[in-house]
Amino acid sequence: MSTRRETSPPVAFDSSAANCMETMRGRAAVLLAGYGPVCSAHQSVLQPSGPAAAGIADLWWWMFFGALAVFAAMLFLLARALTVSRNYSERDIRVLIVVAGAIVPALLLGAMVAVGLTRQRNITLLEEEKPVVVEVLARQWSWQFCYQGEDARGIVLEDVLVIPRTRVVEFHLRSADVIHSFWIPRLGGKMDLIPGRTNRLRLRADQQQAGWGQCAEFCGREHARMRFAVHVLEPEAFDSWLLETARASIACPQPDPTMRRTA
Repeated sequence: MSTRRETSPPVAFDSSAANCMETMRGRAAVLLAGYGPVCSAHQSVLQPSGPAAAGIADLWWWMFFGALAVFAAMLFLLARALTVSRNYSERDIRVLIVVAGAIVPALLLGAMVAVGLTRQRNITLLEEEKPVVVEVLARQWSWQFCYQGEDARGIVLEDVLVIPRTRVVEFHLRSADVIHSFWIPRLGGKMDLIPGRTNRLRLRADQQQAGWGQCAEFCGREHARMRFAVHVLEPEAFDSWLLETARASIACPQPDPTMRRTA
């Protein structure tokens, strides 16, 4: 299997654009080096580093223990049916069907809905104001991150994402070719990037160990390699990084999201 560097660049990118991306990636790594080890390799959804992922993990645990309780109850009923000799009346059978087939499932599903609704605010983060805005462009098989705002003008990174701790980041998600899926397991859920439209996703990192992000939708032969490093900085360090990186940045040509990669 070929490596990412051996694939053809997008049609809308020329050699200067590719050199620019390599330069920005290198400079980002140099500028980040002074802020200490801020990237972890873990991608477990059960090790949340933000409120959205914590809400999802909490809901997952509720579903897990609920399913475990149902499984244990079914084993108990099965063992009782196999070991206890008893002639059940028609009324007993009807009561069992109503309770086990209607009342208990309704209570369990109602509890799951209630838990999900109570976690919705933390998962969506829609009430947070003044988020950091990052334009995300996915293409086979890499990620481009363009930071918006006066302090971040000109900052374009490839396969490296830098975000502040405790501040909400709003991602504007676009695809240049096929359907991709943006996912940082330790920060929140997935969202698809669909050609021709822009989706929005808000995440917040409360810990510096955010791990890696990746494409969660099969998008071609090098899909498994389509991931990016997530660096989480303290808010003051992030602001300093923005200023330093903006001063060192090069005006990178922007890709045309309607153009596809050539063979």
